[in-house]
This record gives sequence, structure tokens and C-alpha cells, in this order.
Amino acid sequence: MQPAGNVLTQPIGYIESCFTGKNGTPRQPSICSLSRGSLRISKKVFNNPEHSLIGLQQFSHD
Repeated sequence: MQPAGNVLTQPIGYIESCFTGKNGTPRQPSICSLSRGSLRISKKVFNNPEHSLIGLQQFSHD
């Protein structure tokens, strides 16, 4: 049993990009338009990774 107030979390996936660290990574897409990243959904958490993206199109951070 977990003590009150503690929450255990498990990552649902990871983001991979061409940047090796937070410092120096641009926040505006127009600054470095050729950079790419990808989202890797964990199959251990979601046995059908497409379901983990349902509703995501409602949000935008272009």
C-alpha cells in the first residue's frame, strides 16, 4: 500500500528528436524548420498505440 499523497506514474512513451539536450532546443518551429522529432508510444502500456492518440487532434502547438 502506498503512503497517502504519493502517486506512482509510468511513462506512456517517449519523444525522440535531433536535439541532444534541452538547452539550445528552439521553442518556435520557424527558427529551425528542418528539425524533426517523433513520438514513441510504449506497447507495454498501450497494446494498441493508435488508441493513445485519440482526441489529440483537438490540441495544437504548431
